Amino acid sequence: MELYLIPAYQETIRNRGYRRIIKAAEKAGYTVEVLPLQIQNKKFSDVVAEGISIINQDKSKQKAILGFSTGALIAHEISARIPIEKGLFCSVSPILGADIPKNMRAFIKLFGEESMDELKKSEYGISLAEQPVFFCGDKEGRKLIGRTKKLSQLSCGQTILIKNNEHELNADYVKEVVKFL
Repeated sequence: MELYLIPAYQETIRNRGYRRIIKAAEKAGYTVEVLPLQIQNKKFSDVVAEGISIINQDKSKQKAILGFSTGALIAHEISARIPIEKGLFCSVSPILGADIPKNMRAFIKLFGEESMDELKKSEYGISLAEQPVFFCGDKEGRKLIGRTKKLSQLSCGQTILIKNNEHELNADYVKEVVKFL
């Protein structure tokens, strides 16, 4: 099975959490492909379309996708458009539509004005993954936890709250994710 991994904003697989996930996935029999999809200064729809294009080139039947933070948002939206066997969505960034605060200055600084304009007009899809699992730390804040639970419910998925964890792909977080590979 192929596992498509999408890191968070400005992160790479040099991050220990991603290395641990890759090692565990390979041990479980996955072939891992990292998709360096980022939304800063790009249209969200273009980034999602790029991910779909890459994944659709793979003719194998079994595919899984995993993302963290903005990578999880991208992974989720890809899985809302094409069927995937497993969707592992880690701390999905709540930055679409009504989730974006009225004062977007900080987000514009991070992602660019054009990106934020499109994100503000976008809606969350419903994952088509056969096995959607949504993770978040129990200390990530009400908005992120609430959005995670809502997306999980809409997708008929499973929600995993990682105890004593903030927005960090640390050893405890990875330990929970690996259980679902």
